[in-house]
Formats: sequence, C-alpha cells, structure tokens
Amino acid sequence: MTPPIVPLDRSDAPMLRDLYTEFWNKLIPEFPNVGGIDPSPDRVFHVDHADATLPHGSLQISTPRKRALVLRKLRMYPMGKKRDLCDAFIQFQHVVHRVPVGPSSPSGLEILGSNVRLTYIRSYETDDLASPTGPNERQVMVGFHFDMAYHPDTIFQLAHPIFHAQLDFGAVNTAAIDHPCSQTETAIKNPFPRLPTPPMDMPSVVFLVLSDHLGRALLRWPGGVAGAVRRLPRLPDWPVTEATIGKGQLEIMSWYGDPATPPRRAS
Repeated sequence: MTPPIVPLDRSDAPMLRDLYTEFWNKLIPEFPNVGGIDPSPDRVFHVDHADATLPHGSLQISTPRKRALVLRKLRMYPMGKKRDLCDAFIQFQHVVHRVPVGPSSPSGLEILGSNVRLTYIRSYETDDLASPTGPNERQVMVGFHFDMAYHPDTIFQLAHPIFHAQLDFGAVNTAAIDHPCSQTETAIKNPFPRLPTPPMDMPSVVFLVLSDHLGRALLRWPGGVAGAVRRLPRLPDWPVTEATIGKGQLEIMSWYGDPATPPRRAS
C-alpha cells in the first residue's frame, strides 16, 4: 500500500532552501570562467509558508526583491572581443508541493507554479569602452520572464501556452541590480507574444544562459551539479509527454491547456 503523502509545512522550509543552496554552491566551482557567480545563497533563497494565497500543503521559494542570482562577465558573442561582456541577473518564484516519488519526480517534490525573470545588463569594464550613460551606470539590454500558467477555471488562460516566455525589460527588480541602470531604448509594455517554451524552471534558465555564453556546447550539467539538480523539485511532466512528431504532439496547439481535458495533476 502506498503511504500517504505528507503535505509540506513550515518545518520543511530549511530543507527546501538547502536543496537550492546546494545547487548554487555546486555550480560556483564548475564555472570559474564566468567571472563570478554571486551573491552567497544564504542571503538569496527565501521560503514563504504564511502566504494565504498558497495552496494547502505547499511552500514558495523565491529570491527576495533586493537579491538576485548573478552570472557575471558573460561574453555577448562567444567568439567576439573580450570587451563585449554582459551580466545576467535572475530572480524567481517556485510554488512547491509533495508528490509520489517516481521517474518524473525523483525528489518527490513538484513545482505547482513558476515565474523566472532574466535581465541582461551591458557591462562596461575596460578602459577602451566607456558607458555612454556615465562611468557608474550600466544599460539594460533585454529581459524576459518564463512562466508556467495553468488555471482551467479561468477562460483567459486559454490564451496561455502552459510554459511560455515574454519579453520584459523590467523583469528583474532594479533594487537587485548592483549598479544604476538605464534602458537602451524605451520599452513599451506589451505582454505579447507569449512564446511557447520547454518547461523552464530556475536551473533551466541558468543552463540556458551558460550554454549561450560559454563558447562551447554545454550538453549536460557536470556530475556534481547534475546530482544537485536531481534533488530539486521538478516541473510537471505535462503538457507534452512521450512527444513524437508522428502524434502531432509537437504542434503548437498541444502546448495550450484544454480545460475539457486537463493535464494530470498530482495531489
């Protein structure tokens, strides 16, 4: 007989924080060429158990408003000149609950809701390239946020691919960026288009950024980091499972939620 699932509560907050801290600590020594991954995780990961809007038996882990995960001195073009550098700032919120341990959730933890925000900041750190906006000011190049949205009772959600990204120049709170910033151009607020994506949680966005900027293919996490990732909460294995082109599973229509046939949701 399968034992009952014990809901998460406030006593699980240190465990959840430790899982994400382990991931970040394992990442730092593996990528020294990034130029510094900071700040220290004990000041970055906050676990909330008192929010009345959280589903019963869930916890929310997030970066506080004035903190961000930072990937520094990334090459804007992997084969470009050394001076072409940028910093990537990441903030996130994941709502997590317990599920049965299985192939799709080896940790027994699943993400119910996710928002990951990414902002690229132009870095001016050489004598031959001065910031056009002042010596202590950087420029916001671009920003995105990655969402998981599925609410079958809300008709508006029909317009949402379940996993999607949106252009968002103000994705990361400016209070979390360690220098004054200006935008390269005026950004008009527009939530569209919502671009369907693979399931993108915080480690997935970190992987995306590192893969783009290291100048070599990052096909998988190094061993120590991979072990830490396996212990983290997972995004659900819907909407596309056993995806094959023959079944039409990879057509864009299958990336939108259908309230008539909701995806499997573990309880």
